Amino acid sequence: MFIDFKKKYIYLRPSKTAPEAVMNFFKLPHYDNIFFNSGAFQISSSCCFVDNRDIDGREISKLALEKTKTSYLHYNYNRIKSLFSKEEDFNKYNLIISIRDPYHHAISYYKFQKTQILRRLDEKTNFRFFVYNPIRAFEQHLFFFQSKWSFYIFLKLFYKPYTPWLDPYFNGRQTIIIRCEHIEDDLKAVCKKYELSYSEVKHLNLSYDKKKSDLDTFYNKFSKKIIEKEYSQVLEEFGYSYLNQ
Repeated sequence: MFIDFKKKYIYLRPSKTAPEAVMNFFKLPHYDNIFFNSGAFQISSSCCFVDNRDIDGREISKLALEKTKTSYLHYNYNRIKSLFSKEEDFNKYNLIISIRDPYHHAISYYKFQKTQILRRLDEKTNFRFFVYNPIRAFEQHLFFFQSKWSFYIFLKLFYKPYTPWLDPYFNGRQTIIIRCEHIEDDLKAVCKKYELSYSEVKHLNLSYDKKKSDLDTFYNKFSKKIIEKEYSQVLEEFGYSYLNQ
């Protein structure tokens, strides 16, 4: 989440849609003016945002271990709305939402379960994470060994589509969409609208790049149908397709 008080926009950051790169782009011009810092929640005179990375893009380990209300990064529309004392004040803001090809988003979310375990094993923090988050840790270990059928079960029982974040867009609220596949062009459009200075996007995580081989590795006809059902509006609106890769 990023709220610009002066330019009157709010960035909603669904997970696995290049949110780190977009957040870094928005927050860096304001970083020197932060006067309140409580966990991941930070406030300056011109903005507030929730992020678990420092100015150099390094993950803050304590926030990675603790999943609390102040360290959760992906505030949805209603959560952000609740931060405003008056609905009319909230309605003065336009929205910016990042999205991603749904087929690749699901794979990234799935592979993330294993990469997080490997990272914590390397950092020797896996047991601590289990103590803080036993249910989340158990879910991740279920999908350490990955295959087509494991992926299907993940989609069926555990996967969280980013579609709820797009409810305001499909309900007609003024919204700019940033597609992670076209992140530079879409951010330039944001800069033009809000008179922001454009600088080259710092990619903190390149895992969102398209990989056709991943589709063939993980998808079967049943998992394809899940994506087609969950993302029917998104596929139609933004032209994403399994065959158009």
